[in-house]
Amino acid sequence: MKKFLSLLSLTATLAVNAQTWPEKPVKIVLSVGVGSGPDVMARKISEVLTEKWKQPVIVENKPGGAGVIGLNHINDQPTDGYTIGFLDGGTVVAYSSLFKNSEPISRLEPVAPVLDANMALFASASIQTYNDLKQEILKNPSYSSWNIGSVGHILGAEYGLLFTDKATHVPYKDFGTWQADISTKQVAYGFGSTGTTKSMVQAGKNKWFAIAAEQRDSRYPNIPTVKELTGKNITTLIAWCAFYVPSSAPRAVKEQLERDLRDAVKDQRVQETMSRFDYISLHTMSLNNFKQKVKNDQTQYNAIISKFNISSQQ
Repeated sequence: MKKFLSLLSLTATLAVNAQTWPEKPVKIVLSVGVGSGPDVMARKISEVLTEKWKQPVIVENKPGGAGVIGLNHINDQPTDGYTIGFLDGGTVVAYSSLFKNSEPISRLEPVAPVLDANMALFASASIQTYNDLKQEILKNPSYSSWNIGSVGHILGAEYGLLFTDKATHVPYKDFGTWQADISTKQVAYGFGSTGTTKSMVQAGKNKWFAIAAEQRDSRYPNIPTVKELTGKNITTLIAWCAFYVPSSAPRAVKEQLERDLRDAVKDQRVQETMSRFDYISLHTMSLNNFKQKVKNDQTQYNAIISKFNISSQQ
């Protein structure tokens, strides 16, 4: 009888918590830096959630360490749903391949997929032709990305192998510096989403050479795919982002988070920002389908990280 009453009490407590949650500020933690497309999206979503919840929703950027800093920060917080992660695919699926201990990511689970993004090969706008780009890479065999194990890292490694086996990866925490160093040819090339790299392209600082996708992006029909440009097949991973929470968070809170986050992503202001960054909304994708997507990406990542012997120290 006591066990039954305890269970009833717990159920009632969870129900009350779900009805009143959140009762204090909520943090959204990113493993990428300020100024990136995901950062802008997280901040726009936080504005919508602040209105809905009548509580401040604060965005915290914890870049570096191949996503470890951000993941550890999330896991160091209480598992009550007041700290949620807005994580990119590279952080999630590369982690178990880069580190022997995959426990930090295994303690989290997705609650709402948000976006996909096509990746573009870009370099300094002073490089006029593809042949010029090849010569630049041979002269300066280097590429950069925003994190070790990121989609940009994976694509950059595969692309570099078309010309040399000595291409050096340069990881950056700051998106502005990353793109600026490519524009001045301190680094030969990089792969970034069209949305994140668009402003530097439009400013005439950098130039897109190809899209890393199966087919051309209808918004940029004059930009060829990497296969069209090179005649070679390389991975066509798409960069996605999703909200994650600790698996041990209360079920009622996770269910509310899924509903509220999906509603926030559907908000017109968020959709307009998403369109501005060339993102593809995933708010209608089921969690089961999203988990299968993650699993498929994991298989590709494992193979490539093993192929190039990528480690957390690169």
